[in-house]
Amino acid sequence: MEVKQEVNENTCKVEIDNNGVCDVPLDTLKVEIKEKEETVGYLDLKECHLKTEIEDIPLTERQTKEEGLSCEDIKTDAIDVFKEHDVTATTNINIGEKIWPCKICSKHYTTKEILKIHLRSHTGEKPYKCEICTRKFTTSSKLSEHVRRHTGDKQFVCEVCSRQFLLNYQLKIHMRVHTADKPFKCEVCTKQYTTNSHLKEHMKIHTEENTFTCEICLRQFPLIRRLKEHLKIHTGENIFTCEICHKQFPRNSKLKEHLRRHAGEKRFTCEVCTKHFITTSQLKQHLKMHTGEKPFTCDICANKFANAFNLKTHMRVHTGEKPFQCEICNRQFSQNHQLKIHMRLHTGEKSSTCEICNKQFPRNSQLKEHIRIHTGEKPFACDICTKKFSRTSNLKTHMKIHTGKT
Repeated sequence: MEVKQEVNENTCKVEIDNNGVCDVPLDTLKVEIKEKEETVGYLDLKECHLKTEIEDIPLTERQTKEEGLSCEDIKTDAIDVFKEHDVTATTNINIGEKIWPCKICSKHYTTKEILKIHLRSHTGEKPYKCEICTRKFTTSSKLSEHVRRHTGDKQFVCEVCSRQFLLNYQLKIHMRVHTADKPFKCEVCTKQYTTNSHLKEHMKIHTEENTFTCEICLRQFPLIRRLKEHLKIHTGENIFTCEICHKQFPRNSKLKEHLRRHAGEKRFTCEVCTKHFITTSQLKQHLKMHTGEKPFTCDICANKFANAFNLKTHMRVHTGEKPFQCEICNRQFSQNHQLKIHMRLHTGEKSSTCEICNKQFPRNSQLKEHIRIHTGEKPFACDICTKKFSRTSNLKTHMKIHTGKT
């Protein structure tokens, strides 16, 4: 059987020359298309959207009698094949590309196999079953990914920090930590995030008026998820404890972050001043010092701040709120870190040590002042006589000479 075809933009004309192989099913035929550039493409007749004409070349009387078929029989059978066929793909004649459309949602796919997989999203069919937990999946690749959660097989390794991941997309998201790529930006406060889910979670701070309060310690959280995590500290459920200082955390990631403080590990470096930080959030807050960005404004005094936490702390100046109280002397403080520094007076702890003379101080600010004795630095100058001092207290005492105040 010889097949000839004529193709234009709207019509595909096929001529079938019977040569003694008439028993070949027409719906399995493919037409070889020779183009001007001598390239060859293939047109599957049963998958063609074009208006198709099938014309047979008359058999000789001898051929008809030998095969027991008439020319009319062949022509009718071929036409019936095309009429009965439900066209499911379109073919680009020039390049042989097939586009398989989904009849439910009109999405298109390059192969019939991919279309079949897509249709499972409509039918709910999940032929691939996990033998461990019996969970089902639409594709074998998704099943393979799932099984790695049971086996703990982490195939994808970060080339920067060697951290391992179960899935490739998890590695891609993780890489944004190293590249500082945060494509998801809050339109309210311009804060940026590595994932869309983190942005959505953040947006609740702007859109939800109510905060979630812990009924045990009255600590407030902008998200219900954060409150649930916090409650684990009170209930003792799935908490992570630091073996060094016994501080507890609701998440393992927070414990790991905390342990870097003990180890002095600072992986994140400012490219402007080369200062190092333990977390990316600390680095980001620090960078605002260089950019001068302060998107959070106090409604009372119009003072601006780099982050929402600093604004919240500042508001206590106006409200007089001092939620942090010393259990020994009952002195109250507006900030937790102020209480921690104060507690060193009772414990005698001096965490800041001079590397030159080994003298210790309860506050880092006191250590910085002390260091100036060794360096000779005097950053505070008198505006009247230009005399310089290492401490502001010394400058204030000196100014009394000019003002006459005692």
